[in-house]
Amino acid sequence: MKLRRSLLFVPGARPERFDKAVATGVDMVCIDLEDACLPAEKEQARIAALDYASAYQAAPELVIRINSPRTLFGLKDLAALIECDDLPPLTLMLPKVGAAADVEIVDGLLANVDMNLIALMETAQGIEAASAIAAASPRVSGLMLGGADLSAELRSDMGWDAMLMARSKLAMAAASRQLDLIDVPYLDVKNPEGLTAESTRVRNLGFTCKAAIHPAQVEPISSAFTPSANEVSWARKVLAASAEFAGGALLVDGKLVDRPVLLAATRIVAVADQLGI
Repeated sequence: MKLRRSLLFVPGARPERFDKAVATGVDMVCIDLEDACLPAEKEQARIAALDYASAYQAAPELVIRINSPRTLFGLKDLAALIECDDLPPLTLMLPKVGAAADVEIVDGLLANVDMNLIALMETAQGIEAASAIAAASPRVSGLMLGGADLSAELRSDMGWDAMLMARSKLAMAAASRQLDLIDVPYLDVKNPEGLTAESTRVRNLGFTCKAAIHPAQVEPISSAFTPSANEVSWARKVLAASAEFAGGALLVDGKLVDRPVLLAATRIVAVADQLGI
């Protein structure tokens, strides 16, 4: 289980920011070759991203968001990744995923490449196909909500009520395959209280991570997705009691503990162990 609470986007056209993003303490750094790059910048951004990835040995998980494989830029991104024979294991973020076939095609192209996938759903079609997309390939390790494009298509804003159905559908799809689930960035960089509140709400909905667009957002997001001392204490007590009584339903602090509760406790302890808390 990889620790995935926070993901920070960094423009592929700004390679001088790559190391700064890594140094923020974020769990995932995503070099963005798509929305963060103008058309005239995409070729050089691809070169910079692959050069950086080839020598990468830092702790945060390195992610590269390519352009849509339905575009020429995306096809060039994929070809460059496949032809680059000195890359360490990477995570590839696929934008504009609208159907399982989008994942299946990329999976086939990457047959001899050690790379897992995060499927970014940012259209109504993609949200509706979330369960099929989640199951499209063993490479899929996470799903992500893309709220900006989705809200434009839906003719809505990006408020909680407008995005709730999409978030709920992705939560069910990700849970069915035990995948990580990443929420859309919070765009008001100067509102840390709002960021923390939204991060907490999506965590309660079943999300495991939230994306950031500014280094200052990393700490509030990671904190929101870090189990509290009380949660960790409870989870360890539940697992200890279950082990003592050899599984099955039991009572802990007067409350029923069955399989779903055990799964929740296991997830909390897995995160706590990685963080040393």
